[in-house]
This record gives sequence, structure tokens and C-alpha cells, in this order.
Amino acid sequence: MKIHKTGRQYLDTNIYKSKQEREKNINPKREKGVNIEISKSAKELVKKIEESKNEGFSQRVEKIRQSIINGTYNPSPEKIADKILNQIEEEKGSGK
Repeated sequence: MKIHKTGRQYLDTNIYKSKQEREKNINPKREKGVNIEISKSAKELVKKIEESKNEGFSQRVEKIRQSIINGTYNPSPEKIADKILNQIEEEKGSGK
């Protein structure tokens, strides 16, 4: 019975070689990188979206922070539990 180098091409265990040398043997056609260019308008759009999200988020965080400092923050365990359960149900329904 003759056994060929079937799985050996993916495994280089020579401990005297550096990691880079071993990876060269495993992936000889590995490319160094791919250049991706994002248009200026797309960058501006992303920046505007992030700013609008951060604004609302920051306001909510600041409101909660102030209520904690003032000692008036009273989270509702029922609301928290409902949101957790709703999130679990959504994830089950979407197949995550």
C-alpha cells in the first residue's frame, strides 16, 4: 500500500524553522495585501452617521450618569429582564 503526501502539505512541523518560514511552505501563493480604496463621499457619510449615533448615545449616557451621581437612578429589573428575553427571542428567530 502506498500513502501519498495527502495532509502533509498543510502541516510543517520543523521546529528549527521560524514561523514565517513554515507559513511560506504551507501557503506559497499567499499575497501580502490587497489595496482597498474608499471614496471621499463614503467616508463623509460614515462620519456623519457615527456623529449622529454618538450624539444620541452620549446624551443618554450623560443622563444616566447624572442620575447615578444624584442617587436617583432606579433601574427596573422587570424592564431589563424583558429586554434580555426579547433579545434572546429575536436571536432564536433569526437563526444566530
